Formats: sequence, structure tokens, C-alpha cells
Amino acid sequence: MHKDYDRLVAITTKLTQAHPESPAYWGELASALACKYAVTGDTAWRQKAEETLEKSRLLSQPSAKAMKGV
Repeated sequence: MHKDYDRLVAITTKLTQAHPESPAYWGELASALACKYAVTGDTAWRQKAEETLEKSRLLSQPSAKAMKGV
């Protein structure tokens, strides 16, 4: 395993830019950021990971419009 977390962050960032409404890609980016935090101990990475995970969570919530059809 190469543990190239900088590359993982770059790839998942591009995926979120290409598909900004995809909670899965935002979750993958959050995971990559959490890996950066784990290897560096820099709390800035942790904060970014938590913010990104929250964005993923919010995107995964059904919209009010979608819920009307249920």
C-alpha cells in the first residue's frame, strides 16, 4: 500500500467538482481528508474531513420535493 493520501485527496476533490450533488463522492473525499489527519495529526485536516462528511450527509437527505411523492 502506497498511502498516497495527497493523490487520494486530489482525485476525490476532482470527483466532487465533477459531481457536486453526489453524497458518495463527498463521503469519499471526507475519508481521504480523514486519512490525511490520521497521518499528520494536523487538526485542520480533521476539521475539513468533518465539514465534508456533513456535506455528504446533507446531500444524502431526501429533498422535500422527493418526499411528496412517497
